[in-house]
Amino acid sequence: TTALTENIANDVRNFCAKWILKTSELRKLTRKASLGIVEDVSGLIRQICSILHQQVSRHLLRNNISITDDLMDIFSESNDVITPFRSLTTFHQQLNFYKENFNLIMPRKEIISEKRFLFTTCGGKHKVKVQREEVFYVPIIDTLKQMLQNKTILKE
Repeated sequence: TTALTENIANDVRNFCAKWILKTSELRKLTRKASLGIVEDVSGLIRQICSILHQQVSRHLLRNNISITDDLMDIFSESNDVITPFRSLTTFHQQLNFYKENFNLIMPRKEIISEKRFLFTTCGGKHKVKVQREEVFYVPIIDTLKQMLQNKTILKE
């Protein structure tokens, strides 16, 4: 059952990570809005599960059925179904998860040119202003290779 529990936990995390990506992209959400929604949905799930726990407990007590520790574990905060976004609550956690599980390749910032301008302020101080031209390099071939190796993407 430990392997089954671990599989369920992985499935829940994968589903939630995909849901965050899909929702953020389709709704064009900012990072802050996306994290707020994750927090709100987490709270909603906890509330619903708490109510469900109370209803199950009442039903079992009414019918003289003992409540086992295994049953209580299902409703505990340690259950990944109750707290599905636990490992995805920050942007960095999400990014690391995408890199590890979805083979995400991040664009790199490249500096094309850099010019320095020396100017004097009204107070007579000399200051240097740096003007950079930057581009983001997206490794398209590497990204496509990773996508084609990802079974989840190929299924969809």
